[in-house]
Amino acid sequence: MSNQDVAISLQTYLDGLEITEFREEDQLIPVTLRSVGAGRRGLEKVEIPSVYAQATGRSVPLQQVADVEVVWEPAKVLRRDRLRNVTVSCATEP
Repeated sequence: MSNQDVAISLQTYLDGLEITEFREEDQLIPVTLRSVGAGRRGLEKVEIPSVYAQATGRSVPLQQVADVEVVWEPAKVLRRDRLRNVTVSCATEP
């Protein structure tokens, strides 16, 4: 089981995973695979999903491969002159 297996399984469970597109005349409509809506509600249900291992083709509960801990943190939005700001920097060689 890899980190990628866990990430893909959680993304599919929580947000959905775009698996294909449906063409209707000139429009492309994404087809998304995800779990039932009622199963995604509530933080206590984060431990429930199974993680699918692509190498072996088997599924195991998330609790078996990870310790899930929900921690609340305050949001932080950086601003400059009251506008949201993202700063990107690098060190270049002469």
